[in-house]
Amino acid sequence: MKAGQGVFKDGDKIYASQIGIASARGEYANVVSFKGTYEPRAGDFIIAKVMEYGPSNWVMDINSPYVGLLSADSVPWRVEIGETGRFLGVGNMIVSTIAYVDGCKKIGVSMRDRDARKITSGIVIRISPSKIPRLIGKAGSMVAMIKRYTNTRVFAGQNGRIWVDGTPEGIAIASNVIEMIDREAHTHGLTDRVEAYLKQNSRIPITTENREPESANRDVPNSESRIPNPEISKGA
Repeated sequence: MKAGQGVFKDGDKIYASQIGIASARGEYANVVSFKGTYEPRAGDFIIAKVMEYGPSNWVMDINSPYVGLLSADSVPWRVEIGETGRFLGVGNMIVSTIAYVDGCKKIGVSMRDRDARKITSGIVIRISPSKIPRLIGKAGSMVAMIKRYTNTRVFAGQNGRIWVDGTPEGIAIASNVIEMIDREAHTHGLTDRVEAYLKQNSRIPITTENREPESANRDVPNSESRIPNPEISKGA
């Protein structure tokens, strides 16, 4: 049995890393958190983590009871058979999409979208997938406000993982706000509290770029890095 989502392996034993429901799917043991799970749908934007790789594909942790499969023909690089580890190693994280979900819950992951990339900087934060719409806000208003005050890049995957990149100060403030939203998403007046916190704590000049209106959560770095660099990811 191999370690899947929500567990870790120590020697020949597998332990839960979170409180939840134990399950087994194929050769993977998983523990599904009581806080809610991500149910993948074709077209979802997600942040996925490499669990292992074979000669022509990668097995991806998608923060779900199920694993995803990323094939070598679904990435933006020319990958020869047996060279997958040169491009994405165990623990590396990527911005990607769900390509398909079949009736047996086999899930395909793709990096063919123009916004897909390997994460090589910043941090990745995990919150309950059910809180992602609150983080994004109406027409992207909440996430736009966070980016504006912290001068960071923020990408919220629909599977509950958020990539934050920028200066150490900006990342720290954005992280605190994201954790606040995760805790208080169900409460009234959250937007006002978030804005008050950002105004009080942010010392970062608001750039002209960050003043531009944003209508969706498709924020990614500039086009120079559209094709990710095959280096070991520094993201969480």
